Amino acid sequence: KSITGLDRPWGIDVTDDGLMIVSEFGGHCITVLNREGKKLNKFGMYKRFVYNVALQFSNPSGIAVTPNETILVGDTGNHRIQKLTIEGECIACVGERGNGPLQFQC
Repeated sequence: KSITGLDRPWGIDVTDDGLMIVSEFGGHCITVLNREGKKLNKFGMYKRFVYNVALQFSNPSGIAVTPNETILVGDTGNHRIQKLTIEGECIACVGERGNGPLQFQC
């Protein structure tokens, strides 16, 4: 873990309000920090090769915040994308391992 307490922070994006949304590749979670870097929320846990269970991550990497503050997370180890609210509720999970439609090779 780093001195910030984050475990291999990988992706980061910032909301219009200045909240920093960080994917922790090593911590298998998403962390929300305020402008000063104080941890406001942390959600998710480790689980590999799950395709229908929300908020379980395996090495989350890429992250993006949409204009309406929806969080999109590249859940690398689970070969999917999770769409979340800023509060950490899952809206949708898309993808699984494979080469077909909505399947990914991460």
